Amino acid sequence: MSISNTDRSTSGYRADIQGLRAVAVLLVILDHYDLLRCRYGYVGVDVFFVISGFVIAGVLFREVDRTGSVSLLSFYARRARRILPASTLTLIVTVAASLYLFGQIGTFDLAHDAVASALFTANFHFANQGVNYFADTAPASALLHFWSLAVEEQFYFVIPSLVLAITFLFRRKQRAVVVVVSALVVLSYVWSIIATHQNYQTAYYSIATRAWELGVGVVLAGVISHGSRINKWVAASGTWVGCGLIVASAWWVNSPLDYPGSIAGIPVLGVALIILCGASDSKYGFNRLLSQRPAVVVGDLSYSLYLWHFPVIALAMKYWPPQPDLTSRLVLLFVAVLIAYASFRFLEDPIRRSTLIKRAPWRSLAVGAIAMTLALVVSVLPTATLEAHSAVRVNGNPALNKLQAQILAATKVKYFPSASDPPLELSLGTDSFSIPSMVTNCTPSLTQVTVPRCSYGDTASSKVVVLYGNSQAQMWAPALDRLGVRDHFRVVPIAKPACGVFIQVGYVDPTGHVSTVCERFVAQSIKRMIALHPVSIVVAATLGNLLKVGADPNQLGPTNRLPSSSLAPPTTQQTIDAVTKFVAALAPTHAHIVLLGNIPVPLTGGKYPGGTTPQGCLLENLHDIQRCSLAAPSVATSSNRYKLRQSALAAHVPFIDVNPLLCANKICPALVNRLLVHYDTLHLSRQYAEYVSLGLRGLLGKNLP
Repeated sequence: MSISNTDRSTSGYRADIQGLRAVAVLLVILDHYDLLRCRYGYVGVDVFFVISGFVIAGVLFREVDRTGSVSLLSFYARRARRILPASTLTLIVTVAASLYLFGQIGTFDLAHDAVASALFTANFHFANQGVNYFADTAPASALLHFWSLAVEEQFYFVIPSLVLAITFLFRRKQRAVVVVVSALVVLSYVWSIIATHQNYQTAYYSIATRAWELGVGVVLAGVISHGSRINKWVAASGTWVGCGLIVASAWWVNSPLDYPGSIAGIPVLGVALIILCGASDSKYGFNRLLSQRPAVVVGDLSYSLYLWHFPVIALAMKYWPPQPDLTSRLVLLFVAVLIAYASFRFLEDPIRRSTLIKRAPWRSLAVGAIAMTLALVVSVLPTATLEAHSAVRVNGNPALNKLQAQILAATKVKYFPSASDPPLELSLGTDSFSIPSMVTNCTPSLTQVTVPRCSYGDTASSKVVVLYGNSQAQMWAPALDRLGVRDHFRVVPIAKPACGVFIQVGYVDPTGHVSTVCERFVAQSIKRMIALHPVSIVVAATLGNLLKVGADPNQLGPTNRLPSSSLAPPTTQQTIDAVTKFVAALAPTHAHIVLLGNIPVPLTGGKYPGGTTPQGCLLENLHDIQRCSLAAPSVATSSNRYKLRQSALAAHVPFIDVNPLLCANKICPALVNRLLVHYDTLHLSRQYAEYVSLGLRGLLGKNLP
């Protein structure tokens, strides 16, 4: 994040800006290492964005004043020399460390992240994958922080050309730049508010929602360059107000669900006040503290600190789940600081200052090109050389390790074996779904709203785990039944197929009519769960359907059910509201509540190749069963998974992605170790659910007794 530093030889150098970089990187580190209760330290990125816009615009404005133009070649040579060597080393070492710790399969996703990071498209990459930056569990990627570098580099592709164009078009060059950029700031800020309301997770990574922050820095550079000064007492007060706004943002006033949105204006305003008022250099201002040597030294190291701090903690959290304790985090931070200092001392600073390299712009560009090529080659290798015998390594979970290896092997199988369990037929028997006795005796009828009382697992145990949901919950019953017997807890299934099972008004009931059956079942289920005092509540469900606005609830189709054109699943906000209300209603249980993600399903109308079922596809492709494999859908391409993940975040409960139980290298085979994975298009077979029980145990971890 430029987070890369300016040369001290540049006439516009301000020590307090370097100190402000130190504030920014320390906030980010406090957040990522969970120190000092700094829950919203990600505002440090906003601080970096404003600084970057200010510094880069200042460099460009001074070049225009000095030469009358902008040399794009020289500009990009400086960027390449300062940014690419250090970022390349970070990518190479992170991928190598992941290969050592987790093997090739465990590095498969990270390798793709590294390619996007090397090309400075990481923000688009993580947004398209629906990666949740605010997840409470281990980060989705050890390179997740490269999203902000990508935003800055995309900004750098635009701003010098904009300044160059305005230089030729207008006599008052800086004023024209300020006017144009100010208009873009307003547009970007308005879009940030709109986009965050629509989908805050995607908005967080977007250049369109972040451009205004960099633009504020550009405007500040233009205003300050005119030489006007603020009264020193007013300036001193302004810097302290700015400091207060940043601190308030980092500790008290932010919410991930509203970010960046309008609320990002608070830390941005704080930075702007410090930069603008700091130009007056009052000896009583906050900028005086920022100009002290300790702050400046940390600011000089800020780029390397930003690059290295995150891979260290992210890889550690993946290797030693759950989150490391305070002592471990402090040790990891010490290691990250040592690596960052070494990177700065022996690579970043020497290359940035090298007279030989700086002598001609093409040499800097050549260094950048070599660095990017190295990063891409190292990033591609783990996927290009992947072997079938490689296995993911999940520390402390050999069952999941073994399962992943078997799934990977299954992605290489071409022919259907001589036998399978259950035997391959066009439609599997009901004994291949869930626990047959549970489906028969513990499933409410279509119109029933009372909760049957059944128990599985260790039925004598006082520790109760509720399995709640619809047919998706029934699907996981065989796995939890085995775990209950093994780990001595009682499993109480509460499931009503074809119902939305969160608190919602207007569900279409299992008979295909609008009624209160589902809502009343939810209410009865909540009462039952409170009475049970469970240790854990595992929720697995699709969302059900609601009547579309304006649709006639009495306009039934030829099957005496509402036609699909009259129905719609809940929106993301409706789902968030329903799940949050549901979780709040269960607060008296004091149980661990966890939402399971949905299994991969075909994305083309629910049909497999040939427009058939999983079994039908296998029967038609006995000599090439990989045609029946599914691509593991990202959250962005699976509406139900996305809404549940968002809802879990809003309700502060864990969301468990079950794809590792079915997929390897983003491929989900239909047959694993001679077991049919699916019962039908939407559900696992009983045999496969039992088979992955220990893997599920590993994913649920401390959420089960």
